Amino acid sequence: MVAALGSCDKARLAKAVKGGLNAELEAKFDPMCKTVTWFGPLVKRDQTSIHVSDSGNEGAYELEFEKGKLTMSISIQDNQVAGFQLTGDDWIVAKRGLEAQQYPEFKVYDFDFVDAEGKVMSPTAYPKGKIMYRIKIGGMAPKDGKFSLASKVAILDAEGKVLWTSPEPMPIEFPADENAIARSGTVDASINIPVAGPHQIAFEIKDFPSDATTKYVQAITTVD
Repeated sequence: MVAALGSCDKARLAKAVKGGLNAELEAKFDPMCKTVTWFGPLVKRDQTSIHVSDSGNEGAYELEFEKGKLTMSISIQDNQVAGFQLTGDDWIVAKRGLEAQQYPEFKVYDFDFVDAEGKVMSPTAYPKGKIMYRIKIGGMAPKDGKFSLASKVAILDAEGKVLWTSPEPMPIEFPADENAIARSGTVDASINIPVAGPHQIAFEIKDFPSDATTKYVQAITTVD
């Protein structure tokens, strides 16, 4: 089980678990295997409990990896794994480590134009007027249980001349997760471009807890 998760080998794991559990693991497999992989090689395991019955067997292990420790509880039915759980303080440490690896610096990691229902749009041109977008920011530093940012936005023409700029930075605040794992978040907003033509939308975003600032420019073409 641990070897399959540690190598992100879904086929190997599927052979060990019962069919119903396979379906349940489908959505959880990628984040789970990435977390187990973060711990590195398994260096020691100790069985701490075992219970044998006609309906199935249950056991628990203390697992020591190169970068931390976990407790694994497992149940067996018909010589296949019917359920298992990995727990421990180091699981949260691993999640934080993975998030820090994925978002190592404060910057814009993704940008999409979206429709009124929030679906991503990718036409070559957009009708002038209200333009809706979604921006993903990573590398943020939570403080006092929340993220606190401010964004200044400007519209530029194709040559970079400023046509409009927000009079004040727009404050952006949202709560951090309970275990302070996430270092990223998405913001949905809109901007009005009243004239047709090629434009640039320029963002300047500040992260108040770290006092870091990042800039991002998105090209867009609007039509009548």
